[in-house]
Amino acid sequence: MLALWIEPNRLSIKCIGLFFGCILSEMPERARLEGYVGAKVEYLTPKTTLQSYYEHDYESFLAVLKKNRKKLAIDPACRKPAEALKAELEGSMGKLLPLRERADE
Repeated sequence: MLALWIEPNRLSIKCIGLFFGCILSEMPERARLEGYVGAKVEYLTPKTTLQSYYEHDYESFLAVLKKNRKKLAIDPACRKPAEALKAELEGSMGKLLPLRERADE
């Protein structure tokens, strides 16, 4: 029984880590080229909304990034980075939500 709960949670944590590794790259030069934000979550506020992105909608996530615009390597208000962020967020949530539902069962 416990194993059925642990595996989805382990995969959820991995999925969240991959999402943050992808969009919150620490390399600003890579961020400018690939549309990633180039900042660690620890330096952005409010961290809770970013860390629990799967509990919020895209607009809330984007609002936090816009609030932290000066700390980022990209401007999240521009269309191209915003579209890339939305695609990454939706892709991650598409993988994460079924795992979280399995873990809740």
